[in-house]
Amino acid sequence: MWLLLAMAPWRHQMGRMSPAAIAYLGDAVLELHARQHVLWPPADVGAHNDAVRRIVCAKGQYETLKRLRAEFELTEEEEEWLRRGRNASGRGPRSVSAQAFAAVRAGGARGVHDALHGARESRCPPRAATQVYRDSTSLETLLGFLHLSDPARLQQVMDFILESEGAEGGAGQGGEQAGDGPAGSGGAGPTAPG
Repeated sequence: MWLLLAMAPWRHQMGRMSPAAIAYLGDAVLELHARQHVLWPPADVGAHNDAVRRIVCAKGQYETLKRLRAEFELTEEEEEWLRRGRNASGRGPRSVSAQAFAAVRAGGARGVHDALHGARESRCPPRAATQVYRDSTSLETLLGFLHLSDPARLQQVMDFILESEGAEGGAGQGGEQAGDGPAGSGGAGPTAPG
């Protein structure tokens, strides 16, 4: 309870905080909720980690935001924070090593990917990667905003995100069969209002 009281002043400071700072907090909020979500059914830590990474990676957040916008009713203020986060995100991480720079000169974007990650298939084309990054930052900004301003609404949004992720065969499955937990648990938290 003291945490909720301590967060109340943040509501008045939100307009002065950068969306990037709020997204930084939202990233941690998403990861914490995802980690709590995947703990059932029991599995080894590696399986839990893989399930969390599917949720919190930029591509996972991009897909989550698409579902959230299509199936969950967001308020105008929440849409505004999504917009602010998207506009503040830029093009994505720009750290490039000397090896990657040489690879760009030799092989373009494909060369950079190969230099940084080995010769594997990219999950996103370069232009799509920018959209994925912006949308994932947008979602993180919304979650950070809700964490600071409306924890009850944050819980509704997180319940929707994690339940829809579980329905997609992602988090909470841990390689086990759905429903291996206590009766009625299904590996997810309470249902968000529809």
